Amino acid sequence: MIVHINSAAFNVESNFQKLNHMFAFFEDEKHTLFLNEDISESEWVNNASKITKKFCEIEFKNGAYSIEAEVDLRIGNENDLENNIYSVFDGYILLQNNPIIFVENATSDGLFLYSIFNNFTECDKINKNFKNRWIEVRGVGGKNEFKKGINNELRKFRKENLPNEKYLRAIVIVDSDKKYPHESLSNTHNDIINYCNEKKIKYHVLEKREIENYLPIEVFNDFPHNHPIVKSYLNLNSKQQSYYDFQDGFKGRAIKTFDINIQDLFAGISTDDEKYLRVGFDRSIKDFFSKKAFPLLFKHARISRETLLKNCNMQNDPEELIQIIKKLEHLL
Repeated sequence: MIVHINSAAFNVESNFQKLNHMFAFFEDEKHTLFLNEDISESEWVNNASKITKKFCEIEFKNGAYSIEAEVDLRIGNENDLENNIYSVFDGYILLQNNPIIFVENATSDGLFLYSIFNNFTECDKINKNFKNRWIEVRGVGGKNEFKKGINNELRKFRKENLPNEKYLRAIVIVDSDKKYPHESLSNTHNDIINYCNEKKIKYHVLEKREIENYLPIEVFNDFPHNHPIVKSYLNLNSKQQSYYDFQDGFKGRAIKTFDINIQDLFAGISTDDEKYLRVGFDRSIKDFFSKKAFPLLFKHARISRETLLKNCNMQNDPEELIQIIKKLEHLL
């Protein structure tokens, strides 16, 4: 986070210990100090080490050329939430806590997210935070467990001065589970969204059905086409691929027995393709496409920025993956 500390805070002795801890964050580059006031004669700086004094001198020079509007966190002597200002004590608690990406399953969802972070140059800052263990992907165990997982984290701050959500830096990323593009989100999804809005927590509901639907077709092109379900999947158009259920397929049923919206989405596929796609990949090719093995495909050599973005070309938001990156960067 880019942090501005009011110069008056450097002359209050009760702030000094927390300021020392904060400056360790700045010197380690976990957070960035925006310093546009000369604090060289402040009581805190007079008692600081030569290294810290030099650091403040450099940051003050840099601050003269920075845009203050970029500041993420403002810190003063007292909390002033109307103006989004934290006290030194409470600002330190916020900065100390690492951002959390709440997902359903840390392993599978994590592999999807890492495939983005490792292939987009926009993720240099995110990757640095992962390298230094300054960010966490945390699985909650299912959609119904998001509120419980977040509440467990918020409970850590129940004895602090501010509402506990003021200390949490987090984002929720969840599958849409949509069976067709314009399907409404479930009540469970809406409960998650309402809760996040109430607690001022960022969230992102994936546009496609599940993370597996973000696998580029280039990955499947590398699998033997003599297996019927792979060939049939590649015969689907991009929108059909975005909402196909990899695990269960069409649950062994004929498409004509489904909701008219699903029938419309998959209209035109051949009888043979429908037959092979009915049971899903999990039952057809267990070695490659079991529930546990499937997410490992996000490590495939054909995964790249180009192929990931190409797979999103026909979405309502073709730059959805970049939007996820921006939402996460805002927490750092």
